[in-house]
Amino acid sequence: GAQGRVHAALNCASLSCPDLQPKAFLAETLEQQLDNATRQWLQNPTKNPGPDGSAALKVSKIFDWYGGDFVAAAGSKAAFLRRHTPWEFADDAPLRYVDYNWGLNGHGSSVARSSRSWAVQVLGLCLWAGLAS
Repeated sequence: GAQGRVHAALNCASLSCPDLQPKAFLAETLEQQLDNATRQWLQNPTKNPGPDGSAALKVSKIFDWYGGDFVAAAGSKAAFLRRHTPWEFADDAPLRYVDYNWGLNGHGSSVARSSRSWAVQVLGLCLWAGLAS
């Protein structure tokens, strides 16, 4: 299923959200697109710094807010991270959550940013409806 990985695809376009993907999600390539988006998001050190040198993992606050989705996808948050990152860490490594930056991730006028934000929300709703059915 798409649980867990969907958070790398559906987002609010804030600076701490996963990056917006450059192409539309398509049914025939959705699994690969979700895998790619997830790896890209998790390997971005500004969003998921990873092992912090103290045996802990620093990850997006999304893992705190939607932890159940990652557990449903892989059995645990750690198992999800192992599946989608090259990080080496102990099974019982504590997770530390990065402060969330709600600033808008974009350039241009406020009208352009508003339009992008609206488009992302519509796309998210359409994708979620397709994934949830």
